Amino acid sequence: MALMEKIGEGYYWKFPGSYGHLGIALKERISIHQVSIDHISRELASDAGILQAPRRMVFWGRVDGEHNKALAKMYLHHLRSRKSRLMNVRPEGFKVGQDFYIPLFRFEYKLLGSSHSNVQTASASEYLKSLNMDFAVVVLEILDNWGGESTCLHRVRVHGSPNKSLTIHNTA
Repeated sequence: MALMEKIGEGYYWKFPGSYGHLGIALKERISIHQVSIDHISRELASDAGILQAPRRMVFWGRVDGEHNKALAKMYLHHLRSRKSRLMNVRPEGFKVGQDFYIPLFRFEYKLLGSSHSNVQTASASEYLKSLNMDFAVVVLEILDNWGGESTCLHRVRVHGSPNKSLTIHNTA
């Protein structure tokens, strides 16, 4: 298990370097509205510990089902037409085996400023929310950290709602 319920010094997922991925299988399919990232608070962390906080991240969703595949095409077209900075990551999403992933949103965990909190939340665009795509598997891609030799992630929370308007039928 990469992440645990507790948060604090000693309870985290640590990996070498500043780049990594964390795949998350959700308990149920949801339309994703937000993601919260937790790192240890400044009061509890050493200077080296603070530098291990993730910095820039991309949140990906695995697209499955014909309905979601059609919506994903619309979403990627929307991103391209708006010249979204999400398209700088991987313009057409990416595939792992037969699984196709699209970028849901990109965000930065901030360390400085009066609004700094050890729990920070990023929101999906209103356009993505309006599509009402649902996801059962997501990936948090950490692009870099704040200068540490390793990266620590204390908690990831995915916020959203079940998509009641879309029913997936098992035909097997």
